[in-house]
Amino acid sequence: MKVYPVRSKADREKIEMILKATNKRDYLLWILGSNTGFRISDIIRLKVKDVKGNFITLIEQKTGKERSVKINKKLKAVLKDYIKGMDDNAVLFKSRVGGNKPICIRRCQQIIKKVAELVGIEKNINSHSMRKTYAYNIYKTTGSLALVMEALNHSKEKVTLRYLCLVDEMLEDATEAIADM
Repeated sequence: MKVYPVRSKADREKIEMILKATNKRDYLLWILGSNTGFRISDIIRLKVKDVKGNFITLIEQKTGKERSVKINKKLKAVLKDYIKGMDDNAVLFKSRVGGNKPICIRRCQQIIKKVAELVGIEKNINSHSMRKTYAYNIYKTTGSLALVMEALNHSKEKVTLRYLCLVDEMLEDATEAIADM
């Protein structure tokens, strides 16, 4: 089943409001994912020491490529509050199972899917939507497909276009416009 970005700023703000009010860990998960574009498999491996500078640099688990992303002011503020008093080797997204174990990918998917449902988003949204939302926002801000490709470490334009779900958006807009003809 196809996964979509969260396109609407209002929906993103509602997601943030709900997560911020209910769970600091899950709020950070959304902010980090949608502001860096890292894959969930890389996000859950992050430790406190990995997010203490101005950049998050890691070797992507899927590609083996190094990727570095600037920590923007929004993410920096959330991280500062979240990691206060935490050990440098502590995982950021700790599981309830105990020890210094991260939450699993499946749990991340459930968290994002549930909050999207609470917001009333009807499209398929899960943890991969955070990466797609980041890509969509980069594209909408810059209009540069090449920049999105670079940000996501994509080597093929086709893959990036699919990520952005722009064809879907353009078809939806055209379908709506037909009604006014």
